[in-house]
Amino acid sequence: SRRLNRLIYAGVALAACAFVGLGASSAEQATPKVLRAEKFELVDEKGKTRATLGMDKEGPSLHLQDENGKDRVVLQVTNEGPGLSLADANSKASLTMFVTKNLPVFALCDTNGLTRVALLNAPQGPGLYLRDENDKPRAAFFVSKNVGPVLNLIDESGKKVWGNPKE
Repeated sequence: SRRLNRLIYAGVALAACAFVGLGASSAEQATPKVLRAEKFELVDEKGKTRATLGMDKEGPSLHLQDENGKDRVVLQVTNEGPGLSLADANSKASLTMFVTKNLPVFALCDTNGLTRVALLNAPQGPGLYLRDENDKPRAAFFVSKNVGPVLNLIDESGKKVWGNPKE
């Protein structure tokens, strides 16, 4: 019976030591309040990078990649301002939004990455601009503080073929 009591006490003491040891171990593994790095990568179950949060010479950026490793969403802040780009399966920008100084721009791009439609809100007034497949301006509609609404149609050579108001 004495031997049994000693075994019980030894077991309780061993369990207490193990419990205290586990407590110290969990305290050492506590979640840090701040993580600092120049780059973080998020990987999928196959170990393939699917997202990157990083810093480079232009500023911070977040890149989200598809299953083929192509950038599909890019959010970044540069010295010129913040921007968001949504890309097609070939990583060509399809839609971009950015702000440079005080000029917000929303742009739709073709499969070659050329801006074909741009909507902007300039200090002199908001505007909608259309460009052709050769990246030449073809139409512009804007509302000017000084003139009011303006619509210009432009031919392939860059000559205004119709405009309101006429110059």
